[in-house]
Amino acid sequence: MKARWVLEGAGAALLVLLPDFCPLVLPLNISLYHHRLPVTHMVTGLLLDLVGTAVLGAILIALLSRLPALARRIIGASLAALACWRGVGVGSRVIHLWNSNLGVARNVNSRGVEWAISHLWSVSARFSAFALVLFFAVLAWFVPTISTCVVKAVRLGLASISFSFLWIVPSLAAIALAQPPGVGLARVSTHPRRRPGRIVWIVFDELSYDLLFDHHPAWLQTPNFEHLYATSISLGNVRPAGYYTDRIIPSLLAGYRIGQIASTSRGKLEYLDERDRRWKTYDPQHTLFALGESEGWNPGVAGWYIPYCRTFGQVLNKCFWLAGVQADLPLEQNGASEEKSALADALILPEAPVARLVSHSSGRARLLEQNIRDYLQIMKAASELIDSQAIRLVYLHMPVPHPPGFFDRGTHRLSASGNYLDNLVLADDTLGVLRREIARTPEAGETTLIVSSDHSWRVPLWRASSNWTGEEERVSHGRYDPRPVFLVHFPGQSAGRDVSSKISELIEYQIVAAMLRGESGDEKKLDRILQLPAGLQPWKGPPPGKLRRASS
Repeated sequence: MKARWVLEGAGAALLVLLPDFCPLVLPLNISLYHHRLPVTHMVTGLLLDLVGTAVLGAILIALLSRLPALARRIIGASLAALACWRGVGVGSRVIHLWNSNLGVARNVNSRGVEWAISHLWSVSARFSAFALVLFFAVLAWFVPTISTCVVKAVRLGLASISFSFLWIVPSLAAIALAQPPGVGLARVSTHPRRRPGRIVWIVFDELSYDLLFDHHPAWLQTPNFEHLYATSISLGNVRPAGYYTDRIIPSLLAGYRIGQIASTSRGKLEYLDERDRRWKTYDPQHTLFALGESEGWNPGVAGWYIPYCRTFGQVLNKCFWLAGVQADLPLEQNGASEEKSALADALILPEAPVARLVSHSSGRARLLEQNIRDYLQIMKAASELIDSQAIRLVYLHMPVPHPPGFFDRGTHRLSASGNYLDNLVLADDTLGVLRREIARTPEAGETTLIVSSDHSWRVPLWRASSNWTGEEERVSHGRYDPRPVFLVHFPGQSAGRDVSSKISELIEYQIVAAMLRGESGDEKKLDRILQLPAGLQPWKGPPPGKLRRASS
């Protein structure tokens, strides 16, 4: 077998399987950061598929060379057409993955163009493939000189691509062999309570201050949020610390802005220090959880998307975390899993196209079903944390109202349908359930409740997706208000107040840190924190103005 055929077969294998391994070899390793590790069996199965596809491709090219001239020309042109078609298809996918991996907040126009290209390609994929193959075959029949040049160019391209094997295979092998660091969860300490009270901090993912309190549709019922707002201190003009959850949450917990993140092959978080432009390892020992642990609060977490247990496990007493279907690799979307053997995972990829043909459930339906299962599991873990009297700092990161919708606000039931507004009502119901759980605990009368969001409703992001509805367009008016939510309800508080001045979201670190140290256990102490000079805060901006009373 000629070396050229082997190179062309390897290039074809990389082109065919590019969507499956691309998230694993992109710079920064964001896919690995969000994923549960290890992924040994899945990646080993992918490596077997790469080698097997390369061998099969080389054999097919060798057999092609033995055919009669006319058949060789037509079949070769058809295969070249498929290679070009595949290249365009995976190219759009790689661009999307690249932008997502870098976490660039694009405007609605660029996002819309990207989605339009991807959507049109997916809709017309089968027709375009057939049309392209037919065109190349006709070209090979009637204009063989042009066809031969095109086929030679495609084969040269495949051979050139094959040299990527030299870095892709070792990279995947390193990921397959990597083991995640131990989560290091501590046992609940037995030292005496050093601070009175309890803190429950609930983060609702993508909860919009503007939609809840400033431009709230009269027909949208959110009584639990409205009641909490009327009896809490609210930061009503918060400037978000970022656009993406995986940057914002580590920033809020550490007290400084993180704009760019990366991950090692073992899933350890790294960030680009914006002051000296150097990559540093994120240190959980300098976070609110570490402060809470040292002050005797026995912090516990039930979270979503952010790998809380792996990143903060050594300073937590109890932790539950779900990656969410958003963190699934293409391998898993095809049916692979770490619970299966490497060989079983390798056999899944050839079966995936057939499975999709015979399956009657859509990708969106499977996504929503998984979101529902994740929500129920996180709610169960949240209830267990609230019921545990030993855990005095309870941190809950809830996966709502983050789109897509999986709730019916008319029946108040989980459903494989809905939109952001339905999920907003689900978030309100969730708040009601959790507050009732808190009310049943012995420390209910001395519990400080914090309700916040990482970022607001990112209208530009979702407006360009296929899940966007006319109702969402009418309610949002296509406008993005970046303000997230931050409410603090102290024990026994009966009146609400709103801080109207612009404040960086990073002030949340200072507020919670003061609570953990016992410096902010009531409204007056919180007022003093909010009115400290800006230079003494881990955020930049003007100090808050005078508090104004919120309407009920």
